[in-house]
Amino acid sequence: MRDMMKRASRKLKSRAGESIGETLVALLISALALVMLAGAISATGRMITTSDKQMGKYYDGDKGIVARTSSDGTLSSLTIKGDKTAIQEIHNNVKYYKNDAFTNKPVVAYKLPDL
Repeated sequence: MRDMMKRASRKLKSRAGESIGETLVALLISALALVMLAGAISATGRMITTSDKQMGKYYDGDKGIVARTSSDGTLSSLTIKGDKTAIQEIHNNVKYYKNDAFTNKPVVAYKLPDL
């Protein structure tokens, strides 16, 4: 038994090759790297799912604007002015349609009343 302990001690202290300690440390580093990789893949999947849901809301709102199925409201008056032209139009009772899937940049379309 004593002889076996001496041989194990010599192997652990030996510098001839990789020790079991070095191997375990390398394995620990590899495991941590794989955990970080799995976390990054999971976060990416959540971001894709969230953006897909948000774009679905946007496309549904866009379909409503294009189909003009239900108006979000009516403007009492609408004035259209050109930057470089002298044309100015004033319209009353203008229906508008709004897509506010992205609250910081809503899309608003309007339909001029039939003349």
